[in-house]
Amino acid sequence: MTTRRGHNEGSIKQRTDGLWEARISLPGGKRKSLYGKTRKAAQDALRSALRDLDAGLDVDAGRQTVGQYIVRWLADVAKPNVRPSTFKSYESYVRLYIVPGIGHLQLAKLSPQHVQAFLNAKSAAGLLPRTVQDVRAILRRALGQATKWGLVGRNVATLVERPRSVKTQVRPLTAEQARAFVEAPRNDRLGPSSTSPSPPGCGRASSSGCGGRTSTAPQAH
Repeated sequence: MTTRRGHNEGSIKQRTDGLWEARISLPGGKRKSLYGKTRKAAQDALRSALRDLDAGLDVDAGRQTVGQYIVRWLADVAKPNVRPSTFKSYESYVRLYIVPGIGHLQLAKLSPQHVQAFLNAKSAAGLLPRTVQDVRAILRRALGQATKWGLVGRNVATLVERPRSVKTQVRPLTAEQARAFVEAPRNDRLGPSSTSPSPPGCGRASSSGCGGRTSTAPQAH
């Protein structure tokens, strides 16, 4: 086993299995090992860790995944500070969307591209725009805490484009459709107000006040 030490690079040694190991001292006296197939790879990893330490980042959390972190965030931060109904929504979005989508990625390596691709994929799969926006909001809040804790250098969820809301197009009835709607219930003795639903946007008491048009409003989900 060969041991080498360069100026201001920590300790680097070659293990018996051929891998190069760099070791760095962390606050509190703990030491962390970094590995590379070559001495240069180990040295590069060590320099990166030293830069992170200088920036105040938690080097020891480098291998923590997004899934591991956000589950802890739910328990340690969200649950004690939000209403039970809000926490239930958070937990549901995390379990159904965030963990399956990007939970396997290392937290420290999560990029804006990862988050944007994740949100785009959810939109393409048919998830409602409002739901995609809620997922982004939860991720933004969780990563904001990770930034405060020094686990990441920036909140990448703030750097992606918000999902675009899709407005429902209002389509008027044709004259023939309007006439058919009015004439269809005439054989019923109670008339259209009790047997047939009014067109969307119209009251039940009258079918003549809509001018032959319908309107739709976004439904809550």
